[in-house]
Amino acid sequence: MSFQRKLLTIAAFLTIIPYGTQAQGRLEINAGISTPGTYAFADWAFDEDPIDSKHFPDGKLSNLTQESYNCTLYPSLSVEMACRLSDSGTGLKGRLSLVGMAGLHMADYQPLSIFSPDADIQKAVKADVLLGLRYRIIETSHLTMYSQAMAGVDFRNGCQYWTVTDDASRDGRNEFVYQLTFLGFRVKLGHKTSHLGVMTELGYGSEYVLGNLFVLLPGIRAGFSYRF
Repeated sequence: MSFQRKLLTIAAFLTIIPYGTQAQGRLEINAGISTPGTYAFADWAFDEDPIDSKHFPDGKLSNLTQESYNCTLYPSLSVEMACRLSDSGTGLKGRLSLVGMAGLHMADYQPLSIFSPDADIQKAVKADVLLGLRYRIIETSHLTMYSQAMAGVDFRNGCQYWTVTDDASRDGRNEFVYQLTFLGFRVKLGHKTSHLGVMTELGYGSEYVLGNLFVLLPGIRAGFSYRF
């Protein structure tokens, strides 16, 4: 399946979520931008650590061609849909929502080699789709605070970046992805009948995390939200 067809599959998945849950409650859609996901941990440039024993365990430059590159990571873009399982607002079911997300991640990749110092820059693109549950901790007329957990699969283009940064992608299989949102906040904008809001999420996973500063340091996702 081509990368373009995989993107269409993700779009179709997001389209059917509202229809499959329409009878169960109110729908919320948000679009956001975030720090890159956990794939940023694998990013390593040769000029930053040229004698790291992890990359050259035999004491030789045997991995130089494979492991050396320049890379620029870009913020991730994503769309999220959440639908209440119940409108009662009481009990466990009244606080749960079915939630789905589609993310798009990009990086510029340039292989480094003494034989081709001016190699072309390639565009690495990864799209993923996740499904899970949201638990609304606090909900008032203007503020919602929640936590959520999602899991799914990703779809990558053929850029070499995904091969040199992740051994799991060498056989071409789709990789399991996940996102844990420790805390999410939605604040309504405008008057009482307004459907528009702003949202911020703090979490760890394939969608957003703060690079390799610290393994469990949460990433940040922010954007706009609309409720139907």
